[in-house]
Amino acid sequence: MNKNIRNEYVPDCATSPGLVLEDYMEDAGLGIKELSEKSGLPESLLAGVLNASEPVTDKIATALERVFGRPAYLWTGMEELYRKDLARLHKKRGLFYRPGCT
Repeated sequence: MNKNIRNEYVPDCATSPGLVLEDYMEDAGLGIKELSEKSGLPESLLAGVLNASEPVTDKIATALERVFGRPAYLWTGMEELYRKDLARLHKKRGLFYRPGCT
């Protein structure tokens, strides 16, 4: 019997922090303008995070922590996992893979 077999979850999609942020915004009843005012981040930067064209940096994560009370490392950790999943899926599926879980 092979004792090296591991039961490991490997997602077949990549979930961006922006999708999670969108849920947090909805739960808090915040639009992008209100989040911008509360966080001190420009609306254009938040829009980039929401559509996954901008990564969640330490500055963004800290601002989101202040607004939502979730630790900054949660946001940066999601970003790191998202980028790793994207790289793995691009390698597996090809250059034109569009991320997102359905």
